[in-house]
Amino acid sequence: MAGEKAKVSKEIVNIIDEEARNYTEMSQRAQKEKVDSELSAYKIQVEYSIKSRIRSIKDREEKKRSRVESELRFSVQKRLRMRRQELLDSFGNEIKEKVVHFRKSEDYKNYLDQCLDGLNLDPTLPVVISICREDQLLFDVKNATIEFIELELGGFLCEVGNVVYDYTLDSRFNDAMKYFVQESQLWI
Repeated sequence: MAGEKAKVSKEIVNIIDEEARNYTEMSQRAQKEKVDSELSAYKIQVEYSIKSRIRSIKDREEKKRSRVESELRFSVQKRLRMRRQELLDSFGNEIKEKVVHFRKSEDYKNYLDQCLDGLNLDPTLPVVISICREDQLLFDVKNATIEFIELELGGFLCEVGNVVYDYTLDSRFNDAMKYFVQESQLWI
């Protein structure tokens, strides 16, 4: 009986050892699965956080790049507009100088006479000729009223009845400048 008791005792100890080993293995497996699960969740969280930061940095840098590009574009356009305006002003000033030189020549008097002759003025109709004071001596039109107006470049306006003929060099200059801008395509 003692041998059987020892045998039963040994079996009980083996069963307890086996159960303890199984419990330990299950416990370790469960602990490992829990650690793996938490580690995986932490990895996912860290990856998401890193990706989010990277996205945020990329967005911030893209906005910065876009702002810098926009500022550069604006700066270039501004300088281009300024340069175009300088060229246009320079061209306009050269033309004005030529017009001033033209006004001092005999050709200016001939130009005024040709313009007046081209109007074929009817002496029975009232005529008002508007000129600048400097050109007063260049006009000798019978039956016409002379009025003085401010003209930078010269020429005249001729009012016959309800019709006004514009022979001012100012308007011709302005038309020429508009045409130049349009044809030169400076503003494209």
